[in-house]
Amino acid sequence: SAAGASDAINPPAAGTAAGVAAAAAAAGGGCSGIRCCAACFVTTRILVVDILSHRVRPQQIAGMIILNAHRVTDSSGEGFAVRLYRQGTGQGLNLPGPLGGGGNSSGFLRAFSDSPIAFAAGFNRVEKVMKALRVRRLLLFPRFHASVKDSLEAHPPHLEEWEADASPSQLALLEAVREVLAALLKDLGRSNAKLDLADLAAAAARGTDPSALLRPLDRAVRQQLEPLWHTLNWRSRTAVR
Repeated sequence: SAAGASDAINPPAAGTAAGVAAAAAAAGGGCSGIRCCAACFVTTRILVVDILSHRVRPQQIAGMIILNAHRVTDSSGEGFAVRLYRQGTGQGLNLPGPLGGGGNSSGFLRAFSDSPIAFAAGFNRVEKVMKALRVRRLLLFPRFHASVKDSLEAHPPHLEEWEADASPSQLALLEAVREVLAALLKDLGRSNAKLDLADLAAAAARGTDPSALLRPLDRAVRQQLEPLWHTLNWRSRTAVR
């Protein structure tokens, strides 16, 4: 996610990472870098820690831009950062004393996603993401729109693909992962007779084919289990998680 501290564009953008020590990051004026420039690219962990520690207050942030919006949930780091930004560190969070603080209800918030397929998985996925982001408007930009098509045609991507053969050690690792996935799927199918895991088990059985393990098996399994989640036993839920 990215947070902008002001609308000015003269100061250069800066980036902060979780590995930067607080003392070193605060050398620019008692902050971790978020207040020291017009725009700052910051990880969710850094932003949450800085708001909770009052290095940065929500009122000092002009707005937030969040990438990969399809991954945002109420329990995700981005969802918690948005909650701190809008509600502050006191309202509804039960944080006493100096940790309390007001939120920012006037700052802008924009979230982007380039994976529309992710919003089709699950039940009311779009509504859940919008609720976690606390936004009300949804804008869609299909590729067949004239403006989008013209922009893509004016800047065609340049792609170079390199493929290397897997080493014997890598093939051994793939085989071990394949066996674990096959055993897990077999156990899920045995514990839940209503599940149709034949295709997933066949994909996991191709242990010598790396593409079989690159398939989003976890997403496909969750998509099948979500309507039946309340009927699953403890062992199945633990295996999926």
